[in-house]
Amino acid sequence: TAANSARSVADSYNPRLTAVEQDQSVLVRWDRDSEGVKTALHGVLTITENGASKEVKLEPPELQNGTVLYHKASQQVSFRLDLYLNENRVLTESLTLRFPER
Repeated sequence: TAANSARSVADSYNPRLTAVEQDQSVLVRWDRDSEGVKTALHGVLTITENGASKEVKLEPPELQNGTVLYHKASQQVSFRLDLYLNENRVLTESLTLRFPER
């Protein structure tokens, strides 16, 4: 059906943003084989922690790398990946991680 076809196209563009804790850092990953990542002109990873945001601009080679390691300073960190595609389209995926106190 048309709905299933549209969903499969949307799924192929999904960067599948994930993050895992590694000691005092967070390894942020996305699917390098996603059509969104492969066709992006550039990307921006916004990291928000303790009310402050930092933007990391990602050029195509960095997007193809598929990972960023971030040294966290608190128990909650949010990540938002914006992929800038042609025709002024932006694909966005975000996630928030909460870590137990140690």
